[in-house]
Amino acid sequence: MLELRDFMKLTVPESEKDKEWYKFHADRVIPAYNSLTIQDFEEMSKLYQFANNDLTLFKKEIEYYCGSLEEFGATEEDLVPYNPIPNKLEQLKGDLIARGNTHKVILLTAKAMRQHNEEFINRLKKSVDQELSIAIEKQRAAMQGMSEEEMKQVEEQLRTELTPQNLNKRDFLSEGEKVYNKLLQYAMFDQDVRSKKMETFEDLFKVDRMFLYTGWRHGKPSINVLNPKHVGFSKNPNTPFIQHGDYVWYRDELTVADALQEYINKLEPDEIQKILQYGATFNSVDRNDKPVFDYTRYYSLLTAMDQKLHKGEGMHQGTSLTNVNFNRTLWRVHLEFKAFKQIMFFTFRDEYGEKITVQLNHDAAVIPDDASKVKFVNRYMMDSEKYVWSDEEGNEFEAEILSVPRRYEITKLGNDIIVDFREVPYQPDNYDNPFLDFELSYKGGIANSRNSKSISLMQRGLPYAFQYMALKRLQDREIAKYVGQEAAIDVDQIPDDLGVDHEGNPLEGEDKLLQNEIIARRIGKRYYSGSRSVNGLPSPTTRSRCKL
Repeated sequence: MLELRDFMKLTVPESEKDKEWYKFHADRVIPAYNSLTIQDFEEMSKLYQFANNDLTLFKKEIEYYCGSLEEFGATEEDLVPYNPIPNKLEQLKGDLIARGNTHKVILLTAKAMRQHNEEFINRLKKSVDQELSIAIEKQRAAMQGMSEEEMKQVEEQLRTELTPQNLNKRDFLSEGEKVYNKLLQYAMFDQDVRSKKMETFEDLFKVDRMFLYTGWRHGKPSINVLNPKHVGFSKNPNTPFIQHGDYVWYRDELTVADALQEYINKLEPDEIQKILQYGATFNSVDRNDKPVFDYTRYYSLLTAMDQKLHKGEGMHQGTSLTNVNFNRTLWRVHLEFKAFKQIMFFTFRDEYGEKITVQLNHDAAVIPDDASKVKFVNRYMMDSEKYVWSDEEGNEFEAEILSVPRRYEITKLGNDIIVDFREVPYQPDNYDNPFLDFELSYKGGIANSRNSKSISLMQRGLPYAFQYMALKRLQDREIAKYVGQEAAIDVDQIPDDLGVDHEGNPLEGEDKLLQNEIIARRIGKRYYSGSRSVNGLPSPTTRSRCKL
């Protein structure tokens, strides 16, 4: 059981945040791949399978919503998945695609807004100067005695050279905003944000939760959609989103080749050998689990574990998985957690007299020995202390040292290979409020879980979907009974004369039933004998007697 001193390891100095410190937190949260549990894992699996018309895990629900005769000893046929929900989902996805996908960056900090206003005023001044230049040149032309037509030509030439800008403060963008908006547009295209919107919306529709990872991959920003079945987190119950939590871990499956491609330059030779051994065994993969997009890996594992021959379908080509170690898989678990770091908030005044605060390392050599230590209530309404001093020119400086939350990460391959243990690079510095504005790189949460168990949109539609399928089953039964229009014909009443020639001799190969059917189809008349009756009984009185 963890003690208080274990949790105090979240606040150790930077000098003590070594590999053992990261391993301690990794073992505390993710001790082994096979002990990681996801809330509602089985329920989510059922919902994803239902969306793909797999009803094998819904036997109880089918009996509940549709009824069953098995308890009476009857055999009930399987419910045919006339599933109306996927069509509804596609309609909602179409509506989402039809919406605009254009976003705009707006700067809200005081410094950015001041720069925005200055650039706008300078553009206005430039526009006014251009109008003034045109008016002056027109006046000079008038003083030189030019005709009205010549003056118009001079004005048109000047307007071509000096066109005043039509400025609108609402639409005006500073140079910084233009750069940020171009970067945003590039990111929207580079990360294929539209398709990732579709994926997260589909997760939200099916299992009422969605998760993203926003970080850096190979030196550039990256947005990754996560499988909700493999995300674990810990957060305050009063906080709706996981980015405000204490930690988030994500488990995914890598082939040996992918693992080497990603980490070969970060691994020791013995660790590389371990990864190759993972590729030769199946002890790192749970056979009851299923990948995100492709079931080929799942079925390949089952086949190989049963020692049966298998030919790859899409993933690889071969006669058996025995000799394709690089196509086998191992687990990767990435953990990002919140710990605390001492930061110096250094404050000075810029050329406009405004206070500017920047973050420095807590041991930065900027505080002189003669600085005064003052107690005060900082801008976060916390009792704190700060160092105050002035230089020879009378410039005032302040320095406050606080322990603020920061992101730390560690990646575990298999069960015991540790890589990328570090403070998360390129994480934002939250100058305004590092306590309220702090977020982890993982984003998302569970939507409809307020004071109750979560329920997704698809779960709300399950009763109606099962009732619809039950009605379709009844309809199928009725269709199976259908044999078309029926006509009841008493063959004993068909005249024998239909099977003889005009002399009354039986025709070889002719049948009175066949002749009667041919006549009925050709002329629409069906003949019977009113004088005949079954078993020698008298003919019904309602029949009219006729003689052929």
